[in-house]
Amino acid sequence: KVDEELRRLLPVAEPTIDVETASHCTPLVVLEVGNTATGGLAAGKAHSDGKSKSAAAKARVSQTTFVRVVGRETGRQRLPSRLVRRVDFNINPSYAKPTARVSEATGKLGFTLERSLAFTYPCFATIHWCEALAIAPLHVAYYTQLDEPRRCVRIVVQMPPRQRGRTHGNAKHPAVTYDPRRGGGWVSYTEGGATASVEYNCPAERRRPHAPRASRLSDGEEGG
Repeated sequence: KVDEELRRLLPVAEPTIDVETASHCTPLVVLEVGNTATGGLAAGKAHSDGKSKSAAAKARVSQTTFVRVVGRETGRQRLPSRLVRRVDFNINPSYAKPTARVSEATGKLGFTLERSLAFTYPCFATIHWCEALAIAPLHVAYYTQLDEPRRCVRIVVQMPPRQRGRTHGNAKHPAVTYDPRRGGGWVSYTEGGATASVEYNCPAERRRPHAPRASRLSDGEEGG
């Protein structure tokens, strides 16, 4: 059966994919993508102490966007110990060149990018998997939030069946796009790993900056 620890990490409302069958056939990996926000309380206190509203609005909040692996179920197929080769963060999506390429996971938050700003902003994260997985990158169109100290969505990634002798070839394929504004969900790579289907827990008609079922951060298994 699926490991109970992994089941605890799955998005709150599981889609139509049968997790028992999926994990038995090919490995499952659980990602968390989100951000922390510190300094907002200080801004609120400044305003309540009599400072002008404009001064409070200019208070910068430290926002750390993160990508991390929090669980895995290997089934009959072994996975590399390190799954993510690097994460490209881009806070200006109109430019193709990323703001930062992060190759090492650090601490409990995994792959991170920190900026101190007084407003939310796009921080798109493109996850480049290790070469041994031979699958296309995963592009998560994430936008930061300031409402909570920490918030994230969980994405269950179903790996494709391993093809004997294939250890590379899909890293340059177009990335699979995931919209975290629709909450947690599933990304299921097709055989060969060049493409994937995406299924969300939050219906399309309920698009919003962050779906209500987005999960708060909890201690995970690993950074990447």
